[in-house]
Amino acid sequence: MRMLYYHNIDTLRQSQKMKSDQRLLLFSFILAACSISLIALKGSQFVFILSGLFALSAILIWILYFPDILLMVLISLCFDVFGLFPVLQELRLPWAYGATPPDLILVLVLIAILIKSFRTHPGEVWRRDYRYLLRLNFLIVAYVIFLIVYSSFLTGRSPLNYAMRIGAGHFLYYSTFMYAMLFIDKRCHVKNLINFIRVAGILVALFSIGSNILQRSIIPAAGSLQYGSILRVGVPGYAFSLFVIIFGYISQIRKSKVINITLLEIAVNLVGFLLYLARLWIVSLGLMLIISHLYLKEGLLKILAFAGVIALFAICLSPSVVTNVGADVFERFRAGNEDLRDGTSSLNLRFTQIGWGYEVFKETPLFGTGFIREGSPYWDKKITKYGKAVTYSADFGLFSILYTTGLIGFGLITSFIVLSIKEMMRVYHKSTNIFVKNLALGASVIVGIDYFVTQFAGNFFGFKWVTFYLLLIALSLKSYSIFESAGVKKVAKS
Repeated sequence: MRMLYYHNIDTLRQSQKMKSDQRLLLFSFILAACSISLIALKGSQFVFILSGLFALSAILIWILYFPDILLMVLISLCFDVFGLFPVLQELRLPWAYGATPPDLILVLVLIAILIKSFRTHPGEVWRRDYRYLLRLNFLIVAYVIFLIVYSSFLTGRSPLNYAMRIGAGHFLYYSTFMYAMLFIDKRCHVKNLINFIRVAGILVALFSIGSNILQRSIIPAAGSLQYGSILRVGVPGYAFSLFVIIFGYISQIRKSKVINITLLEIAVNLVGFLLYLARLWIVSLGLMLIISHLYLKEGLLKILAFAGVIALFAICLSPSVVTNVGADVFERFRAGNEDLRDGTSSLNLRFTQIGWGYEVFKETPLFGTGFIREGSPYWDKKITKYGKAVTYSADFGLFSILYTTGLIGFGLITSFIVLSIKEMMRVYHKSTNIFVKNLALGASVIVGIDYFVTQFAGNFFGFKWVTFYLLLIALSLKSYSIFESAGVKKVAKS
């Protein structure tokens, strides 16, 4: 009877806490909505300050009580709300050295990390296992802070505005890994964040598909480029759709009850992904599928069925668009091959830019150039000397990281990525939970290929979009302790 009494008390407390959390979450959403409404009014200075206070209150609630919501908001802002609204341009704050809303959230995140770090017991299993990753991540952030001083005050290479807005701010986002590792501690956190990525992916894919059916950009804020009969919609949705495709494919081979991604959802994301016609991204996707298949060692029929579903979906989508898709894809690869041979391709231009940047990098190989950009005297001096001293460019991520942060920064970041992949693969081999294994494999493949291959045509790990990859790493590592410990408790009770 006494045990039943205590059980009822615990159940009552849990119910009351759940209701309290629901009220707190609703209150935070009301605060956020009020803040957005006041911003839209564009009134007096008082209205602006009041709006900021509402936003700050909502963010503080999310940081302390709803880390999954905070990460959703942060990634949404970093990705310009998936390309639907240019948040980073529209809401830039000139009085804060070109800072943007996610930058200000990042300051609060850093404070939360410090507080949580002191309150977390060092003997906890997950922290003991990943202590070296957390320390390495902290070293990256500390080194970036040093580079801000190095590039702005010690050498006078770049105004503080450029150092913070162009380079430092982007690399400081590596700290979100620590936040996710410290604050994500429930199954619902993991599932909510994965479902958020799925919603973001399907939204971007439908936007891309819809634009091609209508042959015009649905959202005026998003850029577009006509290539043959394909409208290349420039939205930052590559990472979201890619996760759905890879993780969904793996989940189709090894079914899991936690997250179920249907072939139709994979198909929509894949069609939207392919319509962008980014050659290296398509090749990277192929490599990811091949690597996934090698690890799964099964599912050939699934691949064929998957391809059939994609073909049927594409044919039903819009004959006016689909009839020339194959020809356009072939033409884009053919044109790229011809341009490569005659020296006029974007690949040749990237090699030229890499050479220019190397000439600058040779002068300061240890710390790199720091965070410089157009407008600084150092930049103008190097343009006069070398023609175009490109050191920070979204066209070649690995070289951008090397030239900007030097051998030390490149070594720290690359070591962090390699060791993270190693840990995720350890989780993959060690875990008995199908969902955890699928997530660890999918995250390892995406992070590895995107860092070492796809970055030659992008700067995913030197830009704010790195938050997505850091979240994937943290989710796959934390899910092991969250889901495995839950399973162990159930066995112990039975």
